[in-house]
Parts: sequence; structure tokens; C-alpha cells
Amino acid sequence: MSGMDVNAEMIGETAQGIQGAGDSLAGDVAAFRGQVEGLADAFGGDDLGSVLGMIYQIIAEAAFESFEDNADGLGEIGRNLQGMADDYTTAETANNDMFKQLMGGLA
Repeated sequence: MSGMDVNAEMIGETAQGIQGAGDSLAGDVAAFRGQVEGLADAFGGDDLGSVLGMIYQIIAEAAFESFEDNADGLGEIGRNLQGMADDYTTAETANNDMFKQLMGGLA
């Protein structure tokens, strides 16, 4: 019979790492957005510059929305993974307690 070895502590550490990556990405995206917004006037005020600036803003907004969604997704994955680790720990503790109770009744 084969068994399954689950290390809830390691799952929790991994969850924290993923959440940290999401937080870090969100911070980097916010900083990058600030830098990019500073370039809005770089296209000039003539007709061509105005059109290029408008196109640039549309593309940049779509890109930032995607980056922010990815950062949020990492945070959600980390939270779900932490929940899984917590649930496993709860179930394992309950199973161990029940087994000890059963063994105590046999002694």
C-alpha cells in the first residue's frame, strides 16, 4: 500500500512566496505606471503627436490592466494554496485526535 506525504508547512511557505511575488509585482507595476505616465507629454502637441499619444495611452492602459490582473491572480493563488495547507492541517489534526481516541479505547 502506498501513502501520500503532505508537508503543510512547506505548502504554507510556498503560498507566502507566491503571495509575496504578487505583492512585489503589484508594487513594480505601480512604480512602472508612474514612470510611463511621465512620458505622456513626450509625443508633442501636433496632430501626429496627439494621435500617437492617444494610441500609446490605450495600449499602455490595456497592458497595465493585464499586469495588475496577473498580480491579483498570484495573490489569489497564494491565498488558495494557504487555505489548502490550513485545511490539510485541520483535517490531519482531527484524524490524529480520532485515532488516538480509538487507540485509547483499545488499551
